[in-house]
Amino acid sequence: MKKLFTLLLAATLFVACNNTKTDKVVPLAGTILEDGTIMKIESDPVTVSLNVINKTDMDLYANCSFCVDVVNDTTLVKAGSSYLLQSNTHKADGTIFTIGIHGPKNGCDSLAVNPSGWGGQLPVGYGYWSGSAHVTCQPECGNANPTAKVPDYDGNWIFEYSFKDGSHNAQVFDEVTITTKCTK
Repeated sequence: MKKLFTLLLAATLFVACNNTKTDKVVPLAGTILEDGTIMKIESDPVTVSLNVINKTDMDLYANCSFCVDVVNDTTLVKAGSSYLLQSNTHKADGTIFTIGIHGPKNGCDSLAVNPSGWGGQLPVGYGYWSGSAHVTCQPECGNANPTAKVPDYDGNWIFEYSFKDGSHNAQVFDEVTITTKCTK
């Protein structure tokens, strides 16, 4: 019995001591590696984009519910400038690009516009299925306002917009130009 116990103990120690196999540890993205470099983050390619051209006299905001690897990102777009919204969504419910718009800077008919903050919005919805991106909701579907079709609550200003082809219908990769004007 003593010989059997000694044999089992010796076998266990032999196997345990010769087991030098370790699991390979994969560092997380952004981890500083042994050589001092930072592990790069791989990302899916952009599937939809909308270049927002602000031709108003006020700053506006551009929001993306799912941008390139970022959720619910909002950027201020200065008056007279532009900003490229991008998403790499691969989901059917995709992303919504929403542009928040102020009325004219000096008001309309001596009346201030947007007394409670942002006054207008231009939403465009996108989805992804069958290997490609699709526009799922044009601005009218998302109740873009205030426009000529859906006026402002106090009715003294609207925004106008057109996509690259001059229409009110967005494409998967597109640009939109936004202006504002008084209606009275």
